[in-house]
Amino acid sequence: MLEKLREKWDEILNYMKERHDISRVSFRTWLLPLELYSFENNTLYILVPDDQNFRQYLEKKYLFLLQISIEEIT
Repeated sequence: MLEKLREKWDEILNYMKERHDISRVSFRTWLLPLELYSFENNTLYILVPDDQNFRQYLEKKYLFLLQISIEEIT
């Protein structure tokens, strides 16, 4: 599954940007730094910059939208 997600990652992020009207600046700041790490027990692990505020904001603002986008594309 991880390989499939890696193949579709750019498509997932772009879908999210367009579908949810995310600005170019927000997209570059909050979504482009994300990297897929692993997929275990039906859970996707994503690497984020080492910044607690970044992670908290990302979870609050984009986690649900990311989940939806992943489901829609895959």
